[in-house]
Amino acid sequence: MNASTDVWEKAVKQDLLSFKKEVIQQTKQFILQSKFIKSIYLIKFLSNLTKLDLHNYEINGISVISSLKNLQVVDLSLNRIQNVSALESLKNLTTLNLYSNQIKSCNLI
Repeated sequence: MNASTDVWEKAVKQDLLSFKKEVIQQTKQFILQSKFIKSIYLIKFLSNLTKLDLHNYEINGISVISSLKNLQVVDLSLNRIQNVSALESLKNLTTLNLYSNQIKSCNLI
């Protein structure tokens, strides 16, 4: 487990709003390793993320990801995602894993 993951888990367990803004903004990697989080809505505050790993969490909505402009690596495999249009605005994206989702159409290339 890396320091970024530790920071995120502490924020979720305590209360994200009481966590220091500087720490949240400095987080560059987020790898979800425990399924106690039911919504990914709060990741929108991690504006400097470069790596996001949310594989195998039954996620179906990813619109919040569109605000994470610094993302370079994203793993959303093994979810229930149907619409990937939120990823179109991620111009720094170099690696994307969407394996085993329910995608209806894709215009990312």
